[in-house]
Amino acid sequence: LAVVGLIVLVPIELSSRGFRMMDNRVSLSASFFESKRGYNDYSIEAIEFLNDRDSSFYRVEKNFGSSPSIHSSINDAQAQFYRGTQSYSSFNNIYYIRFLKKLGVIQEGNETSTRWAPGLRYTPLLHGAFNVKYTLMAPRFQLNPKTFQTLQSNGVPATALQPMARYLNQNGQTMVMNQSDFSVFVQSIIGQSNFNQLGQSIMNSSVVSGPDFRSSGYQQIGQVEDVLILENQSFVPLGVVYDKVITELEMEGLDDLSKQVAFYEAAVIPTDLTVELPKLDVSQMSSNVTYDGMRNKAERLKNRSVQWTKTNDLFNDLSGSISLESPGWLFMSFPFDEGWHIELDGQKGNVEITHFGFIGLEVAAGDHQIRVYYKD
Repeated sequence: LAVVGLIVLVPIELSSRGFRMMDNRVSLSASFFESKRGYNDYSIEAIEFLNDRDSSFYRVEKNFGSSPSIHSSINDAQAQFYRGTQSYSSFNNIYYIRFLKKLGVIQEGNETSTRWAPGLRYTPLLHGAFNVKYTLMAPRFQLNPKTFQTLQSNGVPATALQPMARYLNQNGQTMVMNQSDFSVFVQSIIGQSNFNQLGQSIMNSSVVSGPDFRSSGYQQIGQVEDVLILENQSFVPLGVVYDKVITELEMEGLDDLSKQVAFYEAAVIPTDLTVELPKLDVSQMSSNVTYDGMRNKAERLKNRSVQWTKTNDLFNDLSGSISLESPGWLFMSFPFDEGWHIELDGQKGNVEITHFGFIGLEVAAGDHQIRVYYKD
């Protein structure tokens, strides 16, 4: 009887499971991969524009995900070959995660965020201090519970909402789409006449890309189709020497805004480390923070930056020079790892954790030859 029952049940289970897996599955056509969608959207051309324009080290941030999945992608930088601040990995660098926790970007105990590290996307005030020089912006749309709540509050009738609701998955979401695809998608559901009346309200309520970096100290320098290219006016180049320091303990006592400003003023060093450098006087920090003021702070740091004369494509072996009238603390925005080494005038220095999770060390006044390289 058991064998007979198994023979009967197996085809039933395969049929029911197969229906759920195959017939109800959203698939992508071959034409999708040949068009400018997904990871092959116009981000590719925007990155090429930046690479042709600028050969120095810089990071790029985006206010949208290129993946057409239901979740905004966090692997765009890996797929599109640029240096970003977001990172998805089962084993993200522990010091980078520590840095994000100290800033409050990741909450203590939230294991998911240690794998889906959001980076600095939503803290544009910090972009310049951590070498984010450019951002890309493009509109992306999705139907989700928040969309429907907004539409209901805006008085969109149920006769328009109900047809759209049938296209949501079990989590109440659709795939993320660009403006053209989303417009066609909504029109096909509610019809042309309803779209003419309600389309703009639905589009405005369905935007999932953000924030708008144009209000955060950025200026537009180009555009490729729907992708805007913006440049950070408070950009700080790779390898700067601070003339002041602040301990991790002192930094943790500041409010969130003061912490962000302090990264333009001083190097954050381990609390138990003894140095002969001036301390940042936090009592003199202004609470009136403007992007013009941050640009002035960034310009001051640029005057104490390393002039790189030799780099490679991976930026894991750099050589340069710097001339300092006073001692300071060199900061490199590479997450701390025992494989990173810094040589000053041919002598290997003691690399210390800087800014809660990056690398740096103390530098004396004078002219120096600097080499920063990674070696296991």
